Amino acid sequence: DVMASEGFKRFCELVLSEEDKEIRRHSFEVAIRHLRTGALLLNPKRPTSRWLLYCYDYDELVVEGSYSPSIRKQKSFTGGILGETEVVARQTPVGANGSHFRNVDEFLIGDPWKRTGRVRWVHAVSPDLECLLALGQQYQLRVHAQLLLCRLDSAQPQAEVSRNRKDWSSVVFPAAYIDDDSRRSFDRYKAWYQRVASDAKESGVRGEKVGVHTQRGMPSMKIGIVQLNLMLFWSKEEDNVVLSISAAPQYLARWTTPASKNLTSWWGTLRKLSACCRRRQTNEYEPLATSEEDAFDKDLEVGGGEQHRLTMSEEDDEDDTELDNEDMIQRMFKQYELAGHAQLSTRFENTFSGVLRQLEHPNSVLRMGTHAQMALRILLNRSVDYLDIIEMYTIAINHCREILYSEDHGQADSLIVKVSAAKRELEQLLKCVEPFVEKVLPMLHDTASHHGEEALSDRLCKHHVFDMQNNFVQFVQDAKGQVRLCENIMDDYDRNAADQTNSMLNFLTIITFLVMPTQILTGLYGMNFTHMPELGWAYGYHFFFSLAAAVTLIFLIILACIPRPRPHR
Repeated sequence: DVMASEGFKRFCELVLSEEDKEIRRHSFEVAIRHLRTGALLLNPKRPTSRWLLYCYDYDELVVEGSYSPSIRKQKSFTGGILGETEVVARQTPVGANGSHFRNVDEFLIGDPWKRTGRVRWVHAVSPDLECLLALGQQYQLRVHAQLLLCRLDSAQPQAEVSRNRKDWSSVVFPAAYIDDDSRRSFDRYKAWYQRVASDAKESGVRGEKVGVHTQRGMPSMKIGIVQLNLMLFWSKEEDNVVLSISAAPQYLARWTTPASKNLTSWWGTLRKLSACCRRRQTNEYEPLATSEEDAFDKDLEVGGGEQHRLTMSEEDDEDDTELDNEDMIQRMFKQYELAGHAQLSTRFENTFSGVLRQLEHPNSVLRMGTHAQMALRILLNRSVDYLDIIEMYTIAINHCREILYSEDHGQADSLIVKVSAAKRELEQLLKCVEPFVEKVLPMLHDTASHHGEEALSDRLCKHHVFDMQNNFVQFVQDAKGQVRLCENIMDDYDRNAADQTNSMLNFLTIITFLVMPTQILTGLYGMNFTHMPELGWAYGYHFFFSLAAAVTLIFLIILACIPRPRPHR
């Protein structure tokens, strides 16, 4: 049955090559790798996946493979100036129409060293386990490298660099991207800032005073950060192959800052008058899953810790079960929706647009360089993304602070939640970046400096590592500064809430102290004694209020004479 199946016929067509007619050790090793690769790719139990594979063969004269040369212009902001940038068109993955290979399996079975250009770059987008192992068999990667590929989603930043360039080198890089909606929101903010700056400049030239009302027109910003692990391999010097694999992306942050406008309403005023409660310790922010939901899911998996036995009827149990199932289904669809948005935001053409634009120009520095230069250029472009991320967080945090410190806002709790979310997200980014800066960058710097500065590609590799180090040092410093700013904002909010509570309590205490004489007299004349002369007196009513006013005045004088603590200077 197996020999008669269509899968086995295809397996034989892929493995049995007419080129390897002579029996020798090399051909036997190639046949064994073909057998392993075929067994992985033609597994009937292998689930269908939608992963993509791109292959580029290039040198200073030609670029072949998945490259599509059409590039269009798009308006964007660069350095605060509105201009046009080149946007790379959709590339042709392996197996699509126009590709040199019929499908991915044919590419993985074929000779990995046979190419038209001097350098080959292969990139796999969220491949499945079988394809990862097939890539490892095709390029003869070490066993521990293949094991690392299998757990790339949870891998920590690490590197294995060959100093003599006689073996494969690898780097695990924690990549982070700004999603499409946040990128457009960022450009909209830059347009607003440029307009306000030009208006302020014109007003300064005319001698006019720019009012604070210009800040109220600031548009809201969408914060959407997608995080994934990127693993890079580059071969020994004579092979000139770069292999990059990106793991499945997932959202780290997704929330929106409020627009700067007058938010005062009757409900905001009422909340302001009754704002004597401390900030709620919550971790939720829109629209990602909250920590309470994560704890709820964890309780479902491990049993929920201590089991509290509640006496409920069977109908109540069924209703609660249906509600829990609906919540789980809603969260599941929400996770699928976020995963789809993350995939769209990390398209190959967007994440590698800088490299693809350089491949467009003949005789460019990248096309004239080596495969190591290509690998370091990819890492350098990914480090620049962190500078855009910290700039966006800086704007969003300061925006929330300005609205929070204004007197006409009515959403202090939601702003503090967003500031707390920004603090957690920056700490998460620092947790991913700092191991790369401390462990991986020194290895790359030593490797780039070990070979001297004889060739142009060696000097460029050294400069790429130096620029990458500067980018990460700047990001770490700015991120730590923004984390401290978030802590100061939350501390100030808690302090102001406590001061407002104390002010309200002091006001109530003063009122109680002033009303106390009238309460004492009311309790005195409300006693049921048999003989009370004031009850039958014609001026008893006037006497009561005169006595109450006099005693209240005495209490007021006593209160005014009480010394108050002076503020420390």
